[in-house]
Amino acid sequence: HRMDEPTAAEWRPMRVATPFESLVHFACCIVGNDIVIFGGDKSGEISQETVIFDTLRRQWREGSLAKDSEMPEARYRMAFCPAPRGMYVHGGCSRHAPGEDHERARLGYLPSMYKLHVGTRTLKWTLLKPSREFGGPRAKDTVQVLRKTDHTIAFACGRLWSFGGYEELDDARRRKEDMVE
Repeated sequence: HRMDEPTAAEWRPMRVATPFESLVHFACCIVGNDIVIFGGDKSGEISQETVIFDTLRRQWREGSLAKDSEMPEARYRMAFCPAPRGMYVHGGCSRHAPGEDHERARLGYLPSMYKLHVGTRTLKWTLLKPSREFGGPRAKDTVQVLRKTDHTIAFACGRLWSFGGYEELDDARRRKEDMVE
């Protein structure tokens, strides 16, 4: 569905088949005229696919990956945002809790941060290496280790900011996090 310059909440069906039947908890971001979708939960299966919707041609295509891409693990409930030098994906979950409802399962928190470089013909994922555990000294352009899910990240003033969500603690407790940079 789409909504043209919203002045009222009126969605119009687009008659474009999607490459997936049921997808929830995925990452979605605009890059130029493309909508980039990564990961998510496809009817109980956790995905690591990157698909693109070209809004001008109204066509879906799979992301053609560069040979030296460092593909992220399959994940859902991750944070995703655009930035001037690329797009970022952080955290999320790698698996569902056995016997638990999907809405309550938060096992397999992932600490990794990836940058997706979107080119005209190929996509390239780069794993950003952590410089330290949370709380230690940090060098410029490095990542600290946070195992989070259900959070948001934003790129502003040359930094990535993380808001909300749940952080996995060593004793398996979960806590809601306010904000970190």
